[in-house]
Formats: sequence, C-alpha cells, structure tokens
Amino acid sequence: MKPEDFAKIEARLNAKGHGVVGKIPAASPVVVPTEPAPILAKVSVLANTDEEKLNKTEAAFLAFLRGEKRWAYIGVQTFTLKLADDTRYTPDFICVGHGGEFVAFETKGFWRDDARVKIKVAARQFPFLQFTAVTRTKGGGWEFEAFKR
Repeated sequence: MKPEDFAKIEARLNAKGHGVVGKIPAASPVVVPTEPAPILAKVSVLANTDEEKLNKTEAAFLAFLRGEKRWAYIGVQTFTLKLADDTRYTPDFICVGHGGEFVAFETKGFWRDDARVKIKVAARQFPFLQFTAVTRTKGGGWEFEAFKR
C-alpha cells in the first residue's frame, strides 16, 4: 500500500466523523516497573478456547511465545479494539510481560491492504500497546515488524 492510499483511507474515516486518525495527542510516558508485578507473576499461561481456530503459522508462533518464558500472560484473540464505527481489529495474540509491558502480535503469511491499515491505525490510537507483525522466514525462524505508536 502506498502512503497516498493510507492518506485516502484516513481522509475517508475523518469525513465520516471517526475522528482525526493522524493527530492523536501524545500519550504520557509509560512507567514500566523493574520488578515483576506480584499479580502478574502468579498468572499462568493457560490454553485458550480459540486455539483450535488458529492456522498452522499462528499455532507455531504460539508455541514459540510459550517457549520464550518471558510472558506472564498470552491471550489468543482475546481483545477486540474498536478503531471506528463498524471497524474493529483483533490481534492474534496479546502478551503481557513480567515487567508489565503489553505487546499485540499479528501473525501473517501475507498482507491484505486493509489489514496493514488497521494495524497502523490501532498503533496510533492505542499507544500503550506495542503492535508487532510476525512472519515466518524460509529457515523456520520469525521476522518481526514493529509499528510505531
């Protein structure tokens, strides 16, 4: 998608009264504690009922996330974010680190234009979440793309 295509979609959303997407006020700095939060340290990474709906790439990435041991919580398609009227975005995974950081992971084999726009808009509207797209490399590893807040 070209930058001018993204600008057209933003203009269309703004014209429909969905707010000015590109001019969201800067958020106050997020303070991340250096010690794990006591409540987060007790949360276990449980199976989610939506796991059987995952495709092979998403299931492989979930196994990777669980193997990392850096997450206090891994939610599988548990959060749906409202971007505008009749426009919602559900990340594949929402992870909470032991230090309290929130990361939304989107696993993709390929991108459709609307999916890339949605994750960019979500990154602007929800600056307290780090949005990261994940694709599988030919060698079996993972390639990460962070979206700016």
